[in-house]
Amino acid sequence: VTVLYWARFLDKNKNDERGDQIVGKAAKISYSSLLVIMGFITIFYHSERITSDFLFDYMIIGLSVGALIHAVSLFLYDRKYQ
Repeated sequence: VTVLYWARFLDKNKNDERGDQIVGKAAKISYSSLLVIMGFITIFYHSERITSDFLFDYMIIGLSVGALIHAVSLFLYDRKYQ
């Protein structure tokens, strides 16, 4: 759902400078949060709290949370800068 919202937002704001600024700000937030999430997963994996059997599952969950943060940021910035 988050990817569909992102694609719809980009399609709606193709030639809009405001849309580019919103996507940039949302990308900064989602990328930095994704780095933090993956960092925690790496720390827990190296401290052996996450086994290698579940590492892929946690990484997928982390990427999903990062995509969700990006979609929510797009939504909030779109409302803020209308």
